[in-house]
Amino acid sequence: MPVSRGYLAKLCTGLIADSLDECYQELKDAIPQQEQLGSDETSFKNNGRKHWIWCIASAIFTVFHIAPTRSRNVLEELVGVEFAGYLNFDYFSANCSFAWNFWIKAQYCWAHLIRDIRFLKKLPDEKTKVWAEQLEDRSRRLFQAWHSRDTMNSDSELNRRKQRKRRSTITQRIPSDSSVSSVPSCLNPKARSTVTSSLVRRRVP
Repeated sequence: MPVSRGYLAKLCTGLIADSLDECYQELKDAIPQQEQLGSDETSFKNNGRKHWIWCIASAIFTVFHIAPTRSRNVLEELVGVEFAGYLNFDYFSANCSFAWNFWIKAQYCWAHLIRDIRFLKKLPDEKTKVWAEQLEDRSRRLFQAWHSRDTMNSDSELNRRKQRKRRSTITQRIPSDSSVSSVPSCLNPKARSTVTSSLVRRRVP
């Protein structure tokens, strides 16, 4: 039986939405108890007014939430300020503010980070280029270790030594000539603050 788009929309926002409301609320309530989450958002217009669809994903379920704002208040509502797991997201200001103000264990998006590192390599300042090349090299070695994890034999002493060496190399402190104090001055204050905070909170004693 042919039906119009308007009728389908009415079903989805009315009868179907009402029938799923209890399950949806149950999933929202389970978000803060997850060990790891991913968060992202994108905008859309509803009758000419801008809204955002937030996506909060865990290992076992995904919740979509429509909000009239893109502020950190949405993360406070959905994830919660007491969230003890790991939260994956990009460098958007609301995400950074949420992580900094509530000491959230944030894992920032590697794709965004690598893109920014490659941009820094193209700048004319030589110190900035060297600094970016060092960051890119460490990122590359980290992912090489990650992708070869299944081929490592935990019973092999040789492989154990290789793993220890890789971990030592990857987690070593930033060299003195590329320390937190040497974060490139060409970065704007906001970007400089983001990079500095990330390095300080991840330095190895």
